[in-house]
Amino acid sequence: MTTPKNTAPATSTAPTAPTNQLALWSMITGIAALTVGWVIPLPFGIAAVILGHIGLVEVKKTGQQGRTYALTGLVTGYVSIAIGIVVAILGVLFFSALFVGGMMGYGNMPNFGGGIMFP
Repeated sequence: MTTPKNTAPATSTAPTAPTNQLALWSMITGIAALTVGWVIPLPFGIAAVILGHIGLVEVKKTGQQGRTYALTGLVTGYVSIAIGIVVAILGVLFFSALFVGGMMGYGNMPNFGGGIMFP
């Protein structure tokens, strides 16, 4: 028995499990924390981590799709939190150096564009 050449292959119509929405939102907020949230990445990153952990628990419990989404949200969330902490520490160091420099009299640097260089 031969099969016709122009027939389409049989497709499976088995229903798939729905995607967990918390896992999906974890990925979305994690990516947002790394892209558009670069000014204030901590709120987006914290949301991604919380949603990712809850999403992973729900995926395991219900058998829904979305484990990869939750893991992506967790990784991007933790990375953005680390970036936010480093930026905050650098900001504090920068502004404290400006403050201490002003208090120590280093704000009165000589004018190299003319005038007296050393009083």
